[in-house]
This record gives sequence, C-alpha cells and structure tokens, in this order.
Amino acid sequence: MKKNITCLLLVTIIISIFCLSITVSCSQTINVKNYIKDKFPPIFSFYLSSLQGLDSYEKEFIDLLQKLLKEEQEYYAKEIYKNGFSPELLKNIKEGKTFTTEELFEQGNKEKKDSDYAYEAYNQAQIFIDKKEYKKALPYLEIAIKTDISSLKARAYFNIGFCHDKLKIYSKAIEAYLQVLHIYPDYAIAYCNLGFAYDQLGFHEDAREAYIQAIRINPDYAEAHYYLGLDYIIFGFRIFAIEAYKQAIRIDPDYTEAHYSLGVAYLLIRDRDSAVNEYRILKELDIDLANKLFDLIY
Repeated sequence: MKKNITCLLLVTIIISIFCLSITVSCSQTINVKNYIKDKFPPIFSFYLSSLQGLDSYEKEFIDLLQKLLKEEQEYYAKEIYKNGFSPELLKNIKEGKTFTTEELFEQGNKEKKDSDYAYEAYNQAQIFIDKKEYKKALPYLEIAIKTDISSLKARAYFNIGFCHDKLKIYSKAIEAYLQVLHIYPDYAIAYCNLGFAYDQLGFHEDAREAYIQAIRINPDYAEAHYYLGLDYIIFGFRIFAIEAYKQAIRIDPDYTEAHYSLGVAYLLIRDRDSAVNEYRILKELDIDLANKLFDLIY
C-alpha cells in the first residue's frame, strides 16, 4: 500500500514539474508583432510575423537579424515565411554567414518566385489603400515595382501615383504616372491623372497635352474632356473650353461640374441665355452648384 502511495506521489510530482515547465515555457513566449514593430521594413515584418510568437532562440535570431544588411534581412525573412524558423538559420547568422546579391536571388527562388512576394506586397498595399492609409501602402508598392511582370509593375506604379495624389505630393505622382506610361503608353487613366498632377503644380501646358493624349486613346473619357476645358479657360481659349465641357456632358449628361463650368464659360463670352439654361439643368442635378451659378448670372 505504502509502495503504491509512494509511486502515486512520484507521478504527481513529475506531472507537476512537467506542467510547471510548460507554464514557464509559455511565459517566455513573446508576441512577435510587438517585438518586431518598427525594427524592419514593412514587408520584412510581414514575413516575420508568420512566427506568431518568439521563444528565446527566435528572439535571439530577430536580434541578430537587425544587424544584417537589408538584402540579407530580406533573404532570412523570406526563409521564415516559406519554411518557418529552424536552428540552421540561427546558426548561419551566428557564424556570420553572408550572401552576395546573386546568391540571395538564387536561393530565394528555389521554392518560390519573387513575383509571388511582389503580388503579396501589392495586395497588402491595396488593403491600406482601401482603408485610405496611403502612407502605409507606399512601402509595399515600392517592393511590388521590383517585379519583372509588366502588368503588376504598371499597376503598382499607378497606385504609387494615386497615393501621392492623395497625399498632395504631386511631383512624386508625376514620376509614378510617367513610369506607368513607359510600360503602357496607351493607358488613358494614367494620362488623365498625370494631367491633374501637372495642373496642381501649375504646369498647365503639360497638363493640356496629357488630357489630349487621354482623349486620343479614349474619346469618350468625360473627365479628360472636363479637365481639358479647365485648362483652356486658364489659357483664355473660351470657345475651346465650351466645346470640351459640351463633350463631357455628351458623354455624361449628369456631370454637374461640367454643367457649372459650361455656364461660367458662357458668361465669359457674354452668352447669358445659355448660362441660364445650364442653371436650369443644374437645378435638377445639384441645387448648391445651381445657386452658385445663379449668383454669378444675377
């Protein structure tokens, strides 16, 4: 009987020790997202967050990873994302194993192409764009443009331009849209957005040419006709502006800004009756713009 009690007590002690070891081990796990925050470029953090949690060995790995060159950080981050943490990775870093750019590229493509990561970066950027978090989207788009896939590169550059538009950094937007057009010369939306960015910086002649190119590619591009009309007003070409606004309205009869601008253009050439007609149309579409035009007429 005593022997059985002794055995039972021994088993209880062993179980207690085992449970304690589990508790200690769990208490040493660190939240990976909190630990790596602001320590690596966004896409590397995206790869490394697949660790979920950090034990002491993984923490050591992350600490050493911070000291490496960007290219090596990228290689190891991708390895973590593809295959998870391994003692070999920690050993390589501890031993100071380094790689040339060519070696990193070759190793990174053994199991997964870089294009896959470019798509992942682009999709992550799109999430931030949908949330209107344009600054957060830009680092991922900078990764996506490194791809050799023309369609993906063009979309990434276009979104870079779009983000810079929203952030009012128009010089950067122009650079991005020009890159898009270098890849796809017949991208009408990129021309129209390029024109808008030029206008914001006062380069109205460049803007006019961009809108004309957009219309050449897509004659039924209402916004391009409208913005072209605005530039014609700036240049004093009022008859050309009226024709541009009419084209925008032909394509989109409910284009309220075009109706308003057309009414203003009519007033500039002293055609009050035509301006009044635009006011009447606007009353059914946008009462605020209609009242604004009314004040100019009367």
